[in-house]
Amino acid sequence: MLRSLLGQLLGNEPEKKGEPRPIKPTMPPSERPARQLDAVPPDQRRPLAACALLIEMARIDNEFDDDERAHILDTLRRHFSLSTTDARELMEMAEEARDESSDIWKFTNLLNEQCSHEEKLAFIEDVWRVVYADGEMHHHEDFLAHQMGRLLNLPHHEIIDAKLRARGS
Repeated sequence: MLRSLLGQLLGNEPEKKGEPRPIKPTMPPSERPARQLDAVPPDQRRPLAACALLIEMARIDNEFDDDERAHILDTLRRHFSLSTTDARELMEMAEEARDESSDIWKFTNLLNEQCSHEEKLAFIEDVWRVVYADGEMHHHEDFLAHQMGRLLNLPHHEIIDAKLRARGS
């Protein structure tokens, strides 16, 4: 009964018993942009995953401002020895990859596979720097930074230490 009411509200025909609902494709796989991690050359996956996570952090408060963007660009240039042009291109690719993804797990998983513990600590500190780039911390940013730290298999006290270092800088 609820399905038929919902179907009527949405303008769909009511579902008939015993018949499967047709699936409406959004875009054939052959036409989707090739920005998923597995479509990127192996040497570019780690920077792409890191950038996608930094962008996710910058967007979480619905305000991706110039200070956050500048911090991410600086982080990419510093950590991955990129030119400004290459860092901007990477940011565009990472934004597309993040938009196509339903979660952040695949990005943190790649970093877990390819980064040492020390590299993950440095990364989570950069995450906290993005949080503080606009001068304030929103509760969603705090939650997401902790979630990223947990997905990177970092102990809570190291996540907090990174937060304090980032806030002090």
